[in-house]
Amino acid sequence: LSKLLAIEGPLESEKLVSVALGIVAGLRAAHLAGLVHRDLKPQNILLTTDGVPKIADFGMARAASFAGVDESAFAVAGTPDYMAPECVDPLAVDARSDLYSLGCILFELAMGRPPFTAATSFAVLEAHRNSEIPQVECELPSALKALINSLLAKSPADRPQSAAAVERILGEVREGKETALAVFEANMLAISCLLYTSDAA
Repeated sequence: LSKLLAIEGPLESEKLVSVALGIVAGLRAAHLAGLVHRDLKPQNILLTTDGVPKIADFGMARAASFAGVDESAFAVAGTPDYMAPECVDPLAVDARSDLYSLGCILFELAMGRPPFTAATSFAVLEAHRNSEIPQVECELPSALKALINSLLAKSPADRPQSAAAVERILGEVREGKETALAVFEANMLAISCLLYTSDAA
């Protein structure tokens, strides 16, 4: 995928959605198998001769559950350009961290560059944690832009909660519908209100 980006630059909407659906299908399978990839990036996504994305290099993957695992064995892992804000705490990483990485990839597919750049890896990580989410400023369906924006949310709770949810939204975008994202946003608003009420209580 990184070579495709180097050759073609930003992808047009239809191809971007097609690639995104392939990636998220692979993530859904990995997450259902109990694996978190932890280093999702264009260099780790292979394209078949038919252009179908395949996720590769699970060398940094780990189990989604910590049951019976020595917590001291975990270390910070990933590639700064695509690392979720919570990745500085290895115990905070879960499937939603992979979805953040997916958001970084989709941003790059749309804009031709990762969402955050800086002089050092540490500065890039700080940008992921503290800088405002950059906007996708190109011709894409509004629902797709909003999906990318939601995947890049700082808090895992503010992102889509599963690869399957992202897959459904992308399917709606491909069909020219925007209803799925509206339902997602309404659900997240309800969750946020519930959490706020619980905290206030």
